[in-house]
Amino acid sequence: MGHRFQKDLRTVNLDSVSQRIREGRLDTSSVITMQALQAAGLLGKKVSSGVKLLGRGASTIQSPVHLQVSEASESARKAVQAAGGSVTTVYYNQLGLRALLKPGWFAEKGRQLPRAARPPTKVGMKFDQVGQLPPKTALPQ
Repeated sequence: MGHRFQKDLRTVNLDSVSQRIREGRLDTSSVITMQALQAAGLLGKKVSSGVKLLGRGASTIQSPVHLQVSEASESARKAVQAAGGSVTTVYYNQLGLRALLKPGWFAEKGRQLPRAARPPTKVGMKFDQVGQLPPKTALPQ
């Protein structure tokens, strides 16, 4: 039982990401979003606050990978950048995260996807961009 406002981030290590890439379950020809990580079986069913990328297995990343996650450790960011890739931290509120990971839920209820929410001012500097629905998966230039 944590603090009331503490974020419950799912963690993903670089070695499991590279393993899914080798298995063909993740496509490196586009940006790998949290939705792609969940589809590859890295996150589980319940993701309440976002995804944090950790640096365990940093030596296994050999090819350029472009990732969008909620947070990333410094070692993970450096390892991905050394391989020629990029890590972008993206802000989604709880409703936006649900729309990203379960877009069919909104269609079943007959609702539209929510608009992107700006991060609170205290944590706004921690993110590179505000999440979009549906997410843009084009590779950065």
